[in-house]
Amino acid sequence: MKNRKLLISSIALLVAQSALAQKAIKPGDVVWSSYEHFESVSGFYTYFPGFSGTAMVQRYGGGMIQVTTSDCYSGVKSIYGDQTDVAVVWPSVKQAFGGYFKSCDIWTTGMWVTFYRAGLQVGITQFVSVSTLGWSWKGWNLNTLGGFDAVKIVGNGGFAGFIKMDGFRVR
Repeated sequence: MKNRKLLISSIALLVAQSALAQKAIKPGDVVWSSYEHFESVSGFYTYFPGFSGTAMVQRYGGGMIQVTTSDCYSGVKSIYGDQTDVAVVWPSVKQAFGGYFKSCDIWTTGMWVTFYRAGLQVGITQFVSVSTLGWSWKGWNLNTLGGFDAVKIVGNGGFAGFIKMDGFRVR
């Protein structure tokens, strides 16, 4: 029983440290090295090159990633997962990620964001709220956790996806 309590306490401490190390940031907190506003793509995709070809934006599930021209944050295009969630994968480790997010429907009120490095989860999956009423910035610095090479964005609605995304940044 004593070992079990020690194990539970140790796990709780690791989760707390991981959550603190996965720091939420504002757009001006980091000097960003690359941006993606989705202006160079049109249509429906299972995947497409992003960040000037340095990353792959891909579906995570069965539907399609749709490029839309309605109600964008910046420029004339944004994306959302049409019955699919979205992942962004880089060939090298990055330190920080952020972007502007909005719900596409009244059933999707938030999203789970999970970071990975070499296929293993980095930090904890975080739930953040989104709204149909306006775009909101969400950003994370994972420098103290050794960085990441992929991020998965999962909507919480009745179907996969339906999170609008625009103005992505990475460092």
